[in-house]
Amino acid sequence: MFGLFLSIGNISAFAQIGKLYTLLLIDEYSEIAPACFADRIKIEEEAQIIAQKTRMELKLINLPFERSRLIQYLDTFSVQPEDVILFYFTGHGYRYENQRECEDYPYLFISKERVALSEAGLCFGQLSEQLLSKNARLLVSLADCCNNVLPVEEPIAMSNRGFSEVYKRLFLQTEGYLIASSSLPGQFSYATNNGGYFTNSFLQSIRELEDPRQDINQVNWDLVMRKTKSLTILNSKSKQKPQYKAELEMKEEVAIPGQVILPKNH
Repeated sequence: MFGLFLSIGNISAFAQIGKLYTLLLIDEYSEIAPACFADRIKIEEEAQIIAQKTRMELKLINLPFERSRLIQYLDTFSVQPEDVILFYFTGHGYRYENQRECEDYPYLFISKERVALSEAGLCFGQLSEQLLSKNARLLVSLADCCNNVLPVEEPIAMSNRGFSEVYKRLFLQTEGYLIASSSLPGQFSYATNNGGYFTNSFLQSIRELEDPRQDINQVNWDLVMRKTKSLTILNSKSKQKPQYKAELEMKEEVAIPGQVILPKNH
């Protein structure tokens, strides 16, 4: 009877894990394409790791790099309440003088060709709000791009502990939203052909949490983003500083396939 109870409980827990929707918006068309392509590979690999270590089903979606088609796609995009959305943009970004509508966030330049900003620009904050309205359990929305007023010269500078506990706390036991971009208003975001400083810092910050000396109970998104900010500032020699806002809560521990969770008082 006890074994039957555990089996039913785990089936219920597994059913609530949800899917991991990884939405990639990648500039592979401009002069910074090599850096963006490197970012893409790393984020895809990270999504595979997240899915493997949390047992979430991975839905990897390459978004159309055209403003009108992207807007149309996002209008019809839908998820279930237990799903997770990971949105990632790497490419050119910009802002306007005395910008109000998009606040401190950049406009994303989404076009395969050189066109007027008004034809290609999409506010990162508004895009993130649209994804937030899909009511997923967790939204992580990231943009690695410049946040500077144009026109300007563009730089090419846009353990033995298993990962499962770290990724489970970040992607299964957390609900709410995290929205982050790679630089403050007025700043460029820099990259090499090995990818953007922000993206590399973000991934490094998560993976360093496997250190056995790290208290697993202290692992959360605030820790990840504080590490990301520090590394980005260090690697860019203080030329860029990431910004983020979040409203996140930890939820009760969730079982993943192959794991049995016993009551905490046993």
